Amino acid sequence: MKMKNVKVIITLLIMIIVASPVFATDILKPARVNQSYTILQTCATCTYVNITVSNVEGIIISNQEMTDNGSGVWTYEITPTILSRHDVTGSGDKDGTGQSFVTYFEVTGSGQTASTGDSILYTLFSLILFGFIIILSFFIIAIPSSNEKDDRGFETKIIRIKYVRVVLIFFLYPATILLLNFLNGLATNFVGLTMFAGILGFLFETLLRVAWPFTVIIIAWIIIMLIHDTNVWKQIDKCINLDPFRGT
Repeated sequence: MKMKNVKVIITLLIMIIVASPVFATDILKPARVNQSYTILQTCATCTYVNITVSNVEGIIISNQEMTDNGSGVWTYEITPTILSRHDVTGSGDKDGTGQSFVTYFEVTGSGQTASTGDSILYTLFSLILFGFIIILSFFIIAIPSSNEKDDRGFETKIIRIKYVRVVLIFFLYPATILLLNFLNGLATNFVGLTMFAGILGFLFETLLRVAWPFTVIIIAWIIIMLIHDTNVWKQIDKCINLDPFRGT
């Protein structure tokens, strides 16, 4: 099987070197992984057009006939299963002379490729969000998470700023979701980054699904803290009232 593939590749190379390009072929539009895609080729005077398609795994279609729709547009249906560049080489008898062509199409998760402007915006927003997350994380770590305690472990003072810490954690969650969304957008639209698309997409979907439970947990957390601090304040106030030296 490997020897057969080698022969096909050698034959295609000879065709490319010997024959002149036949059709003015542009880069084909992107395809979406695991969805049907139509390879197009135009040649009004051809009686046949054969193509070979290969990707990083090797040749997936070898010297197959394309279908003429009657107006000089030749088509071939394919369902790409991996995220990578797919090279298309072929031959036809334009004006009765055997000639060849070479083109390719990219397979991405979305079926689109990002423009330079889109890429810059995605990258800029990702960097801004990343910086925002770093700042939030710094304050979350720096702000106390509990009330002040004495040497015996009894709470002696209520630290109200810890509520700000919970609010920052709440904002950290959607910021992380947005960052994953931007990173996933970059990964799905750039073939060189598609290896990360699955992981980023999974993390994004997971965090998005548990967003409501997370919100409920944050609200419940604040309520529990309020109840706890109310009881602590009552204990502190009770101790103050029982202090025989109070007011002396």
